[in-house]
Amino acid sequence: MLGSAIEHGIPEEGLCIRTFHLAQCAGCETHSYCTSTETEDSWNPHTEEMEPTWEIYPTEEGALNPIDEYYRLPTRIRNSYRETVESINSDLLLLPAVGLRMSIEAICKDKNVQAKNLSLKIEELASRGVITKEQTSVLHSLRFMGNTVVHDMDVPSRDEVLAALEIVEVMLRVIYRLPELSRKIVTGSRN
Repeated sequence: MLGSAIEHGIPEEGLCIRTFHLAQCAGCETHSYCTSTETEDSWNPHTEEMEPTWEIYPTEEGALNPIDEYYRLPTRIRNSYRETVESINSDLLLLPAVGLRMSIEAICKDKNVQAKNLSLKIEELASRGVITKEQTSVLHSLRFMGNTVVHDMDVPSRDEVLAALEIVEVMLRVIYRLPELSRKIVTGSRN
């Protein structure tokens, strides 16, 4: 480790500690910059330790990065989404398909959708106006992909998984980031 700096708590973002590191590989001597983020959700009661989320720059060539400010997502959604991205970066294809389906379930849980299965939950999201009718059919296709992976162990292609990830990322931005961004627009707004 060549050096580090610590930034403490931003309560409105749920952050406890973010540490910035400059490091050099002991083997090849290349340099990297990384951050470790510990939130209130990083505590592991089994190990009784914080388990930070790490981001390393530069990323491996072709590696995916999570959407901007993904750490602001509700905990369940953030965890399933982050692990999905990490699985894709590890060239795993079964787990991301399931992780994306889990992300949809987590959105439903966050929005207090009480239907008995994911198909009905997606329909309820649409009836509440959380998603559009067009988005409903897209989420059903992700549900089908996740079901097929779980029940038939069919491995989707990397292109399928990347398309599904992009769909979920758009949904996350629309449902969670868009309202937050719209509150920042005050010019011309009605009081």
